[in-house]
Amino acid sequence: MEIDRVVGGVRHPWVTSDEILQAMQTFEVRHDDIWIITFPKAGTTWMSEVISVLYYGCDIEKADEVDIMYRFTYLDRTSGESDVYPPHVLAAKKPSPRFLKTHLQSHQMASEINTKNPKIVYVGRNPKDNAVSLFHYHQYLKHLRKYNSWDDYFSAFCDGDVRGGSWFNMNLYWWNRRNDDNVLFVKYEDMKKDLGAVIVKVSEFFGWPIPGGKLEEIVQHCSFSSMKKNPKANWTNIVKVETSNFQFMRKGQVGDWKNYFTVSQSETFDKLYEEKMEVLIEIFRSTMSSETNKEHAEIDRVVGGVRHPWGTSDKLLEAMKTFKVRQDDIWVITFPKAGTTWMQEIMSVLYHDCNVVKADEKAIDDRFAFLDFEDKKSDSPYVLAAKKPSPRFLKTHLPSHQMASELTNKKPKIVYVSRNPKDNAVSLFHFHQSLRLLKTYDSWDDYYNAFCAGDVHGGSWFDMNLYWWNRRNDDNVLFVKYEDMKKDLGAAITKVSKFFGWPIPDGKLKEVVQHCTFSSMKKNPTTNYEKMKEIASNQDFQFMRKGQVGDWKNYFTVSQSEAFDVLYEKKMKGSGLTFAYEL
Repeated sequence: MEIDRVVGGVRHPWVTSDEILQAMQTFEVRHDDIWIITFPKAGTTWMSEVISVLYYGCDIEKADEVDIMYRFTYLDRTSGESDVYPPHVLAAKKPSPRFLKTHLQSHQMASEINTKNPKIVYVGRNPKDNAVSLFHYHQYLKHLRKYNSWDDYFSAFCDGDVRGGSWFNMNLYWWNRRNDDNVLFVKYEDMKKDLGAVIVKVSEFFGWPIPGGKLEEIVQHCSFSSMKKNPKANWTNIVKVETSNFQFMRKGQVGDWKNYFTVSQSETFDKLYEEKMEVLIEIFRSTMSSETNKEHAEIDRVVGGVRHPWGTSDKLLEAMKTFKVRQDDIWVITFPKAGTTWMQEIMSVLYHDCNVVKADEKAIDDRFAFLDFEDKKSDSPYVLAAKKPSPRFLKTHLPSHQMASELTNKKPKIVYVSRNPKDNAVSLFHFHQSLRLLKTYDSWDDYYNAFCAGDVHGGSWFDMNLYWWNRRNDDNVLFVKYEDMKKDLGAAITKVSKFFGWPIPDGKLKEVVQHCTFSSMKKNPTTNYEKMKEIASNQDFQFMRKGQVGDWKNYFTVSQSEAFDVLYEKKMKGSGLTFAYEL
């Protein structure tokens, strides 16, 4: 028997058997379950005791009648009561409300946890102290891998090759869900700083009032020093260890990492943290932290009837309304995943007199200012756009009612690319499921319903396409269909060149067509957004995926296709806008 092994990209001890991991996928969650989820050694037991005491009306003696390991069913491993039954079987026998805990990564969790919406407390701890605490755990416990040195362990932690897998992935996932009604995200450091405030926060989350005068008593009972002395809460005499020096509750300090990380390791880790977490907020920046940047408060949210990712901040949306448009601006406007990048490359090449080398000197996202999205490493896109010389190349996925008011009267050149809604839906579905900055859906069926309701990134496909279709005859607007580009790219390129007055040199059209084919662009590092893999939830992510017309047939059921056709007729009746759904 091995000490541990990697399953699904996560290192698990042997006590987390394949049977347990399989059972977790189909584990039947109850709406009134109470979960504690943490990365290992992040404050699980501490929070377990807080919850136990609050649940029992702040009756400490009642809460501590049994050892803490028997109060919460540990779903990851065979232990305690689970020596008789596997944890999932044991949990099924428990009356409601069940108290459950796990260290499993999100992709190995019960799928029903997203639909049954039980109460979940997630405790996050700054990664440097978390690393040190888990290091000692690895070195002492018989069922965990030993490392030859701190240096070896440090490298493994950075790679996510330790018990629990990647600290970054797990904490990022639950941070993204912290605004869900059924999720409470608590920082270990906040518990150290003001335990009373955290206890009150937990009591309010569950709706368990604290009797008058009891808070101070609970704070004292749940302090780290008290719990360390409490045999009902301290696992020291329960777990199987290699040495008698082992302490399950060791120090509990914030900043102990400074005794282990070399200066070089600390600097290396800071860079890694920045790289891994830059797509969201710096969660633990002061201890690593105690301050929280509120700016990116959720994965996405609905503003003005439109679902936007966090990078499209309220500040950004306000700035768009008063954005100073220039008459010689050049805009690409699309619904997300409708051919934006494809059109950008065509326009870049044409603008540079069909010199493909010149056009591709910069990555495509550096050529067009993306007005919807704010990269925290640089100025607002509106500040950057204001500094750009004319003509400015700009792109947006914003719907008409959230666009710059001057867009109507300044009349800059606008290319709108429209894609048939069924293929557009499928392409955007994969985008939602693959990127950490967008909402994910439990299934294609759930996403299909959201797309029909306009509750996806970009809002309503119908509203946006109908608006620009109605403006297709404006002198400054060119309406292009994705399917026409697939059918005859040369004709589409010629149409764009005439619209802008950028002639194609003799003999160059064939070269431009070849350069701008989907297959060529997919291989082109300046257009394929390979760097987006850094914010993808899996490394199989491809920004340019298939680009086919008709791929929707692999996703839409016959019933869904028929229902969508009825919806299209209702939404677009009388518009005259039709599409090719296969070529």
